[in-house]
Amino acid sequence: MQLQIIGPHDAAWAQALARTPHDVYHTAAYVATEGRRIDAEPAAVVVTCGEQQLFLPYLLRSCDQFADSDDSVRDIISPYGYPGLLLNDAGLDPEFSAAAWSAVVAAWKDAGVCTAFLRMHPILSAGIEELLPNAALVKTGLTVAADLHLDEQALWMGLGHNHRRSLERCRKQGFTARFVAFAEYLEPYREVYNQTMDRVKAKDAYYFDEAYFRELSEQPGVHCCIVEVENHIAAACLFFESHGIVQAHLGGSANDYYRQSPFHLCLYHAMLWAKGRGNRWLHLGGGVGGDNDPLFQFKAGFSDARFTYYTARLILDERLYRQLVEATATASNATADDLLASNFFPAYRSLRLEKV
Repeated sequence: MQLQIIGPHDAAWAQALARTPHDVYHTAAYVATEGRRIDAEPAAVVVTCGEQQLFLPYLLRSCDQFADSDDSVRDIISPYGYPGLLLNDAGLDPEFSAAAWSAVVAAWKDAGVCTAFLRMHPILSAGIEELLPNAALVKTGLTVAADLHLDEQALWMGLGHNHRRSLERCRKQGFTARFVAFAEYLEPYREVYNQTMDRVKAKDAYYFDEAYFRELSEQPGVHCCIVEVENHIAAACLFFESHGIVQAHLGGSANDYYRQSPFHLCLYHAMLWAKGRGNRWLHLGGGVGGDNDPLFQFKAGFSDARFTYYTARLILDERLYRQLVEATATASNATADDLLASNFFPAYRSLRLEKV
């Protein structure tokens, strides 16, 4: 068994992805973009044994702002979205997957990593909980996907009644949807997206700078859909396309039009577009607060197909983890128990108390 830690400029990254179905979230370009965005080091770990392979992209972050020492401390997080751990067909073997996972954890421990928070891919990582029973996996929720093997009539009837009514109203009012070159519509897209985040009072983590979107516009598999009425953009969304899966990435509707529900038309048009290109799934993702929050319920109105979403939460150095929690609690005028009870992982980065 061989293990490699590679960077986005290493040819081994593309070679590893060529051996297994993957998403845009797994590509070197996307992970590098995420690394720049959050000031983290992009990397991936590849474990092979003959034809068997495990691949996992991640970001290595500094924890020095939480540490009460002069020693450099780092932790690991997945890039935004659903990157997840990939096992190729030959790697879907309990003996290999368990041994490969143990090798990954050991390598991270040897490198002095304190914790790792990893987001699994609901579709490509399906069944991972059986292959990696000791991976500290947490069932985080459900995600929604549209089954593009259904015919167009079945897709329409699979929509909730209110969604169908909203779509019919949009069409009667003259709203139309189309895919455009993202680079040419980057600024109006950003305006629509930022208006949406302002309107829903989103956390800072859901705002992205121009450089982020500019980098995405140059990457393969990234598409943009807009909804227009009377030469105005009413809604827009990015979609990632790879290996039969189309992901709705980031989108929203303009303040002047959101009450007419143009984003419904954006997603439904993308569903038909993705089906027409021979894809298997349009993955809409989950909510922001569980399976019963408004965002999840909105997505659930497009399909009754569900996938289970897992995260892995690893404490690789218990002593150091406790030190970081206690140091952060002291700096926040709280207690370590406050942070640990926040259900945010790692606790020293608790959004409720985090200052950085």
